[in-house]
Amino acid sequence: ADGLEGSFAAGYRTFFWDVNAAYSRNKADQTNRGSYNIRNINIALGDPAVCAATPGCVPLNLFGGPGTITPQMLSWISPVVRDRSEQKLKTFTANFSGDLFNLWAGPLSFAAGYEYRKYEGSYSPAPITVAGYYNGTQSLPTSGSYDVNEAYVELNLPLIKEGSFGKSLDLSLAGRYSDYSTFGGQFTPKYGLRWQVADEFLLRTTYAEG
Repeated sequence: ADGLEGSFAAGYRTFFWDVNAAYSRNKADQTNRGSYNIRNINIALGDPAVCAATPGCVPLNLFGGPGTITPQMLSWISPVVRDRSEQKLKTFTANFSGDLFNLWAGPLSFAAGYEYRKYEGSYSPAPITVAGYYNGTQSLPTSGSYDVNEAYVELNLPLIKEGSFGKSLDLSLAGRYSDYSTFGGQFTPKYGLRWQVADEFLLRTTYAEG
């Protein structure tokens, strides 16, 4: 991850900015022992001639008592199952904030920004899992990706400064537009009120969509 940040003055006001980029990659190799190959069990329990004609097959005896099942029998029906998966995430963000101008109760503050995210993933199960011979759930290889472009704006509007109605009353407004490569765009708003009645008493309410 890398980032830059800074500030600059415009008139009597200071504005702040930052840009950030990050890349993450997660890989997993899963090894499963103690499972069973259903196809090999069927062959080992079936027609002896079919087992004899199948390379590596060892006839399986389930009813001979303790010690009947040999390591060779288990080797034929108990494979080592290996699955592999990978996930990648790329992100870029840029943010800009500061006070725009003074109102009757204080400065109008704002923040705005842009964010990009790309998700990628893949899953490669063992061949016997793909074929349906594994005693677990059959799975197929898969891979895919999608990305998101987002832009947001936030405003903090002071409505009342200290007086008969309390210490302060602030209105916050925010909106975010998200554009997904998979299903399109969506705007989500947020509205909030913050009423500082006294130093020890604060009332706050928020409505938001996500």
